[in-house]
Amino acid sequence: MSKISKDKFFDLSFCILLIFWTESILKEVLKEVLIDAMRPEKKYPALINLILDETTFISKIKITEFIINANPKYKKGYKDFFSFCKALNDTRNQIFHVKLENITYKSLPISEISTQRKMLEDLIKSRLKMGIK
Repeated sequence: MSKISKDKFFDLSFCILLIFWTESILKEVLKEVLIDAMRPEKKYPALINLILDETTFISKIKITEFIINANPKYKKGYKDFFSFCKALNDTRNQIFHVKLENITYKSLPISEISTQRKMLEDLIKSRLKMGIK
């Protein structure tokens, strides 16, 4: 395995931290919509925990997006979040499939501070549109 530069290491670290932060937000959203979908029974909290713990990042996106698209109560404000999640998943795949030379976010190089700033802005703006602070 070849060595990576300090800059590349920091770029990768930034992306991995952002992926984990986004996944934690996605878990919050998925849990909220699953619990809401199960009212008034709330019979299967263990199932909800299993889904949150065992599904992949992209599976969480797909499950949550499916539930939200089926419920007009949630549609407003979530489109940008799912767009962000899918773009971040593309970046995630580049990292975890060890394509480290030209990692991008929406075709922008993550080695650029402006791209990292855009990634954070996209996440924060989409989160605010969903009403999550």
